[in-house]
Amino acid sequence: MLGQKLPRRPQPGPGEQLTVFQFWSYVETLDSPSMEAYVTETAEEVLLVQNLNSDDQAVVLKALRLAPEGRLRRDGLRALSTLLVHGNNKVMAAVSTQLRSLSLGPAFRERALLCFLNQLEDEDVQTRVAGCLALGCIKAPEGIEPLVYLCQTDTEVVREAARQSLQQCGEEGQSAHRRLEESLDALPRIFGPGSMASTAF
Repeated sequence: MLGQKLPRRPQPGPGEQLTVFQFWSYVETLDSPSMEAYVTETAEEVLLVQNLNSDDQAVVLKALRLAPEGRLRRDGLRALSTLLVHGNNKVMAAVSTQLRSLSLGPAFRERALLCFLNQLEDEDVQTRVAGCLALGCIKAPEGIEPLVYLCQTDTEVVREAARQSLQQCGEEGQSAHRRLEESLDALPRIFGPGSMASTAF
């Protein structure tokens, strides 16, 4: 089973070009104590993302077990969320457990929340689905409003992921889901034939 191959996931497109000055400005905003530490952390994240994107289930599961909180930044978080869409049941369960555990740390939770909320605005449908599912894993009440919005406006696959995540966001999220379902159930009655006939002159 550990040698099982996972479905091939979409690969990211070419990255944006960066000037030297933009790069240094970015480095100065980081918490790394030195350039050497930053390069080491970046190399570790690159390796982590590569392993998370592997088609080999054993490699993915090992990467999940060994992934420390500090090494999971934007690319690592996006790779984790993608596994919630394209992984098999065992991998998805492992990712969910890992996200729930790591989200207990305030620093990690803040990074994860920002990353997953940004994914909700991505042009790619699967990226939005992944963002929805990841927000549910970390039980983020901050995501309730945008999740409700997606439930009302996005494609069916995104709406389903958003509804699923709302139910994982505590009582507040479940309440929002119930109100949403009630409002959607009322639409056929408002616009149904009987209603239209009663308002016709």
